[in-house]
Amino acid sequence: MYWKIYLVSVWGLMFCTDLFGQAVSGTPLKKKMFRLTECRLKIDENTLIPNSIFITSGSDTLTAYKIYNIILVFEEADCGLYRDSTILMQYRTFSFNVEKPYFVIDSSLLTFKEKALITGYEYNPVSGKNNIIDAKGLDYRGSFSRGLSVGNSQSLVLNSNFDMQLIGDLGNGLKVVAAISDENLPIQAQGNTQQLQEFDKVFIQVSKDRTSVTAGDYELRRPNSYFMNYFKKLKGVTLASTFNTGKNTEVFTKGSFAISRGKFARQTVPTKEGNQGPYRLIGNNGERFIIVLAGTEKVFFNGLLLTRGYDYDYIIDYNRAEITFSPTRVVARDSRVIIEFEYTDISYLRSLYAAQSEYKSDRWRVNFNFYSEQDSKTTTGDIQLDSLDIKILEESGDDLSKSVRNSLRVIGESEKKEATRILYKGISDPLDPGNIILYFTENIDSAKYTAVFSEVGAGKGDYIIDNTKSKNARVYLYVGKNMGTYLPVIQLIPPEQKQLITLNGFYKLGNNSDVFAEIGLSNLDKNRRSAINNEDNTGLSSHIALSHSMKLDSLSKWTLKGNIKHEFVQKNFNALNPFRAPEFIRDWNIDQIVAKADESLLLSNINLTGKSGISLDYGYNRFDKATLYNGAKHDASVKYQGNRVELRAFTNYLTSKSGFNDQNTTFIRPNMTFLYQLDKKNNWKVGAEYDAESNVLHSINTDTLKSKSYSFQTAKWFITNDFNKDFAIKLAYSNRNDFFAKEKDLSKASNAKEIELAGKWLYSTNSDLSWSLIGRDLKIIDAELLPTDRSKKTILGRLDYTFAAINQGIKSTTSYNTNSGQEPKIEYIFQKVEIGQGDYFLISESENPNLSNIQDFRYDPTNPLSNYIRLTLTNNEFIRTNNLEINQNLTIDPSKFIKIKEGKKRSKTYTFFSRFSSLSNFRITKNKWRIPQRL
Repeated sequence: MYWKIYLVSVWGLMFCTDLFGQAVSGTPLKKKMFRLTECRLKIDENTLIPNSIFITSGSDTLTAYKIYNIILVFEEADCGLYRDSTILMQYRTFSFNVEKPYFVIDSSLLTFKEKALITGYEYNPVSGKNNIIDAKGLDYRGSFSRGLSVGNSQSLVLNSNFDMQLIGDLGNGLKVVAAISDENLPIQAQGNTQQLQEFDKVFIQVSKDRTSVTAGDYELRRPNSYFMNYFKKLKGVTLASTFNTGKNTEVFTKGSFAISRGKFARQTVPTKEGNQGPYRLIGNNGERFIIVLAGTEKVFFNGLLLTRGYDYDYIIDYNRAEITFSPTRVVARDSRVIIEFEYTDISYLRSLYAAQSEYKSDRWRVNFNFYSEQDSKTTTGDIQLDSLDIKILEESGDDLSKSVRNSLRVIGESEKKEATRILYKGISDPLDPGNIILYFTENIDSAKYTAVFSEVGAGKGDYIIDNTKSKNARVYLYVGKNMGTYLPVIQLIPPEQKQLITLNGFYKLGNNSDVFAEIGLSNLDKNRRSAINNEDNTGLSSHIALSHSMKLDSLSKWTLKGNIKHEFVQKNFNALNPFRAPEFIRDWNIDQIVAKADESLLLSNINLTGKSGISLDYGYNRFDKATLYNGAKHDASVKYQGNRVELRAFTNYLTSKSGFNDQNTTFIRPNMTFLYQLDKKNNWKVGAEYDAESNVLHSINTDTLKSKSYSFQTAKWFITNDFNKDFAIKLAYSNRNDFFAKEKDLSKASNAKEIELAGKWLYSTNSDLSWSLIGRDLKIIDAELLPTDRSKKTILGRLDYTFAAINQGIKSTTSYNTNSGQEPKIEYIFQKVEIGQGDYFLISESENPNLSNIQDFRYDPTNPLSNYIRLTLTNNEFIRTNNLEINQNLTIDPSKFIKIKEGKKRSKTYTFFSRFSSLSNFRITKNKWRIPQRL
């Protein structure tokens, strides 16, 4: 009996072995090419032979996959990396499917009885751990973390972070892309890196075919338009769709409805010699304390767009709206800084709706764009308008100087002892009997008034902060009419509405010619609560451009290109955001012309380029602002790129006449750069730069030289090698002379010398050293021409060293910085809380704690009678400082210590420790006050 079973077993084993061998050797090699759109794919009807499979995408070999009979499943790593890529698969199969049923007797006809044990749980030993989102076609990744932060300048803090990205197919052609992030920090991302990770963001986009719906927190960028320029961060919904209307023609439509999170502002920042910052940004209505929306800023430094980041040009504190320039970017008295940004405005709820439609064919393109952004008429948050406030807004029209309310208030006897008030006595102004002059008093019996003071600007107010009174509240001192910075008024901000419609068309006249035209209609209501001044709300604009290029010879060695543009802007036209270059006003010398008028701008340019490396360019431009201003500008440039020589020369010549401010202008700006390559490998170069300006302003009738006339000349020499090499160094020296108007000529006023030494040394992939040292020496030659400036020497230095070990699992960064800047002047006040809930106590309690001196408050958080907390007040006053900073950063990430090969199982110990990481930071900062002064 047993020998029969043995023979049958041996025969069966030989049969199966022979069958397997035939399948491997006899089945032909199959090839299958497909686009990877899903992680789980059916490959064949017969069972796949695992050892025969070879999968590639281009030159890459894919190994992160599993085989389940006839199903190929890509693991998350390769599926996400090669999604939508073309995949080539080579494989062999058995001649049958092992999971397909084969039978001689139909077992379904057999009956049997079985006692079932119901456990309430279905156990499947083959199935793995289910994903959080167990849906076919959906791929997600992200993290959830908790951590602790502790330091000598903060208490123990528990941090939590959640971040998830989702992408995939919902079925029936629906695709989804989503991102969710949440962090328990009530602040925005810090602006000290080039890339930003926003907190508390929800974004989802669902699409099918060529239609998509986007909802949540997202960004809306400018459409294809000349006049319509914006970049908005929104919370809302957008619908977009594209469909074909004929052969080679299509129509794209898009509509958005959302809540706008920010308000646009452009600010010219007044800089100080050797002051790297921070410089504070302000709002359109003079708001001093604003929050800038992360990532919305554009910083232009002497006409160049800078890059954000600690390793680049500047860093920005979005929550305090302060920008600081890095030591590699020297801030001088003559630096030109223009910053565009969006900031939060909590006065009103701001809604936005926009629509755009585009028709496109082979030669035509037509665009229609509509944008509307408006404040609600009712205020939000803690701001409340009473009947008097509304009446003031209704009667002020568009004039902000009229939308102010007197904050002076007479108080009763019962209010005099409230702990939140500083009291004043009032005296009638002898020159203006209707005006009451306030004087601080500690005598409650003579006190009669209280007031809220607002900063209105230097020379526009009557009061200043009285720093001699160290009371537990801010005290203001009367210094005379228009001699101070503050007034006892409250500025009321009216609700606004901005609307813009544009229609443009593009037509390709030929292979080398095209024309573009656009018209715009704007509506700006500066005060939705008032019908006064509404006659100037709407304005028109137009733009047309024609370009053409041609080959001048049969060998196509020379190409001639030309274009001409004309722009008309009606005086009441208001763009959403500026559509002209940031330095347009400076380029045309119209900074002193504040009156509105119709504007006409003509731009023409012709360019000749040869394959020998020569490029010649000439432009004629004209700008007219009705009878207020007329100017003509000529631009010319030459570029040459040889084997070892490079030359760039540019000049700009402007002549203008302004009846508004009675002046004729001659503005000349030559610029030249010369580079010579010392070796054939393009490693070392020497070069020289020359930059100059001469802006001479004369009175039209008397030909008198005006005080705003100036000129400067800058010469620079340098030697450098390629900074893409492992070792690089740069040495540069520059000299600048400034001249200003004195009597009938320009006289030398200052001289500035600057030397720079920068370099880097990449010793290995784990060791990187970089440095930068800049010395600047400013000498004031004629103090009469520069009465507010002083001779000054500035040294800016920076040294960075990065070290990594154990597969980048341990990373150390050491930074040393020295510079000069400023810090905001800080005032402290103490606010009363419940007994035992504070950190400070008052030595001698008085009837009005605001009359107590700051020195009378003692820090003692363990005292059960502590009933005060300390609050910080900031103003627009800064103190100049010399700064020294040493920063040591250490990151430990155990998940990178060991490289795990694909397919190899991770140990439990490694998995446990890879869940943890630590970030340690040690910083020493020394700020030495120079001379405390009001800036």
